[in-house]
Amino acid sequence: MEPKFKLLLVGGGHAMLPLLKNPAGILQNDVEITLINDHPFIYYSGMVPEYMGDVYQQDEIRIDLKRLCEETGIRFIQDMASELHPEKKYVKTTDEKTYAYNLVVFDIGSRTPGHYDQKKSIPTKPLYNIENLKKYLSDNDKTKILTVIGGGAAGVEVALNISSRYRNEIAEKQLVIHIIEMTDSILPMFSNKMSKYINNMLDQRDVHIHLMTKPREIVENQITLSDGDTIKSDFIYWATGSYGHPIFKDADIPVDNQLFIKVNEHLQCITYPEIFAAGDCAHITKQPHIKKIGVHAIKQGDLLKENLTRALQQLRETGAIKSKDLSSYKPYIINPLIISTGQSEAIWIWDGIWFHGSMMLRLKHLLDKRWITNYLPNKPFDGSFWKLADIKNASMFAD
Repeated sequence: MEPKFKLLLVGGGHAMLPLLKNPAGILQNDVEITLINDHPFIYYSGMVPEYMGDVYQQDEIRIDLKRLCEETGIRFIQDMASELHPEKKYVKTTDEKTYAYNLVVFDIGSRTPGHYDQKKSIPTKPLYNIENLKKYLSDNDKTKILTVIGGGAAGVEVALNISSRYRNEIAEKQLVIHIIEMTDSILPMFSNKMSKYINNMLDQRDVHIHLMTKPREIVENQITLSDGDTIKSDFIYWATGSYGHPIFKDADIPVDNQLFIKVNEHLQCITYPEIFAAGDCAHITKQPHIKKIGVHAIKQGDLLKENLTRALQQLRETGAIKSKDLSSYKPYIINPLIISTGQSEAIWIWDGIWFHGSMMLRLKHLLDKRWITNYLPNKPFDGSFWKLADIKNASMFAD
C-alpha cells in the first residue's frame, strides 16, 4: 500500500542524525522516509583536523548514514539533489530521478569557493574530500608541497595538525606547507594576540605564511600570487569560506547574499511551510548572528525532529501546517570554538577571550567523543579522552 505521507530528507548533515537514529513518532504506517545523500558517510567536522594529525582513526570520526537508515527502516538513496520544485513538491537528482514529498528537509551543508579537481586540489566541504588529502600525505615516495588557501579556523586547524604529525618530514624538507591569507593575519576573525600565538607556533614548525595576498593564477604545479610572488605546490586545500548551493535560488526560494535558504525560527522556509532546512545551508532570519559552526547544527537536530513530528501530525489532522504550534530554535548563550593545535593542548575561544592548555584539549575530546559515539556501532563512550592529553594548567588571555 502506497504511504499517504512522504518525508524527504535531502543531505545527511549533523542536524539530520537524531531523526535517522530514532525516527520513532515520525516513521509510522502512513509515512515513508527517504534520505538522499551523495556519500554513504558523514564526517564529523570537529574531529577531522585531528584525524589528519593521527589522533583518530577513520572509523572514529565518520558516521555510516546507510547503516543508520537500514537499521531504522529509512530508504537511503546515494545521489545528489539537483533541482527543487516547491510548487509541484518534488526534488530531482543528478541521476534524473524525481522524489515527491509532503515534507522535505534540507541539511546539505555549504560549498567552498575555489578551483579543484579532487586529485590535486580539494575543498574543505564536503568533508569526505579530506580522504584525498590523507592519501596524498601518505605517499612517502616523493617530496610534497601542500598549500592551504585561506587562513581562517578551518584551514589553520588542519595545517596545525598536519604540521605536528609530519614534523620530521618538514624538518627534512620532505613536506613543505604554505598558508595563503588575503588579510593581514591568520585567523583574522579572532583576537590579535591569539593570531600571533598561532602564527608563532606555525613558524616554529617551518610553515610558510603568506599574508595580504591571494592566488591570481594556478598553472600546473605553480601558484602565482596577487602580490607577484610565485610558489610551487602539488596539492591545494581550499579553505576559503562558505557559500550556499544554487538549488534554492534556482527554485526561486528566498536566500541570503551567500545563497543560504532563509528560514524562520522553526527552521521552516519563509515562503513554503512544508520545506525545512537546518545546519550550514540555513539562514535563520531572526538570528542572523549565528555562525556556520557544527554546534548549531547539532543542537538544531532535536528541534528539527520535534517539529517534523508535529508537522506530520498537523497534516494528518487538518491537512495544513500551523507554524505557531512548532518550537523555536534557541541558540546557546555563548558559542565557543575549540581549536586543536596538534600538540597536547587546544585553544578555547569566545568573543575575544581565549584559553589554551591541555585541559582545553581534554574538554574538546570529551565533547567530540561523547557526541559521535551516539551514532557509531558498538562504540560506547568510555571516557578514554582522558588519556589523550597531559595535565597542564590552562592559561587565559583577552584582548
